[in-house]
Amino acid sequence: METLTNQIPTALCLLALAAGSLWAQAPSSSRAKTEAAYLLRLERVRNRQGVCVLLRGDGQYHLEHHTPDRVRVFAGTLDSEETRRLVHIVSGDQLFRLEQKQITDPMLRSVDDQVILAVLRPRDRWQELLFPVPPSREPYLESIVPLLEWLDRMQKRKGRELSEEEGRNNCRPFVNLELTRRPEKKGEPRADDASAPTAPVPESMPGVSAPVPQGPVAAEKAYVLRMVDSAFVKGTIEMSCTLVSRSGAYHFVKQSRGYGSQKVLSLVRDGTLDETQIAALRQLIDAPELREPPSGPRPSELAIPLTGGPTQTFVSFPRDGTIQKFEAWQSLQVVSGRRTPTVQEHGMKALLPLRQWLKMNLGEAKAAPTANPLNAKCMQEP
Repeated sequence: METLTNQIPTALCLLALAAGSLWAQAPSSSRAKTEAAYLLRLERVRNRQGVCVLLRGDGQYHLEHHTPDRVRVFAGTLDSEETRRLVHIVSGDQLFRLEQKQITDPMLRSVDDQVILAVLRPRDRWQELLFPVPPSREPYLESIVPLLEWLDRMQKRKGRELSEEEGRNNCRPFVNLELTRRPEKKGEPRADDASAPTAPVPESMPGVSAPVPQGPVAAEKAYVLRMVDSAFVKGTIEMSCTLVSRSGAYHFVKQSRGYGSQKVLSLVRDGTLDETQIAALRQLIDAPELREPPSGPRPSELAIPLTGGPTQTFVSFPRDGTIQKFEAWQSLQVVSGRRTPTVQEHGMKALLPLRQWLKMNLGEAKAAPTANPLNAKCMQEP
């Protein structure tokens, strides 16, 4: 989960590895004999508020409601019929066979409304599903809508209220599960809800999902190029990503929305480069300017220059047995808290030949509109 400038309570940012078996109404041998198996964990975070519930197979539940100022904790028990209905919902094919990679995850997010569901499947396999924005839930409304309606009803129940000190545990099951936030790395952007577009980049652009670094990829099996651009052009927030694989296949996604608007427009183009084009691309990547990234830290805040074009770019490509990362940005210089007309340029000029080549060979102008683009962050498939 990405960090927001107006911090959501840490508890709301945890992706739970939670829930329980749909078939074992009694605890497994590894659990205490008096403890019923968990059934599911469901969480929804909206507008800096969140609610989560942890349910056992015997109907016992633990519910927490989080706001920036207060946490309320409740406990109670569902009747057997309501528990069976929930088992029926999460046992259906729509959710049972669903994998995270099938759920769209946009670069630009129009609203703060995410849903997290965790269910324990047979053989103690934890199924964890994150729906980052409402459009990502649309293909699965048959299952998600009843679960969210149930969650709304749960908040109105008159369960036994516990003190925060006594009961708060972020709806985590009492088993040995890792619940962690991905730590930020120096120079890595973060999603943000800033009230003003001080920079058209993931560092401080509202509703932007920052480029997520991929897990370890062997350089010899990695893509040829992955690039993510951020820009703020004529009142429009724009992000685009490009992935070129070793086979020559490429994937391009561009998403945009007006500042203050909730409507996100997406364009996608897929195609294949021939061997000559791939050779030319590798030659550009091998340029001395890209072998030695410019030194110097990125400012804590990027101020938008009026020159237009990308404000921040992240590029990665295999080189010498590793994945090299190249970050470029431009910003108005800020002195004593005030912007000056001076534009600081960091690596953008070195990327110009590469950017021009991609525009010519990938045919961005032929990108087609789509509602929910797959692989919207241009991540390499495992």
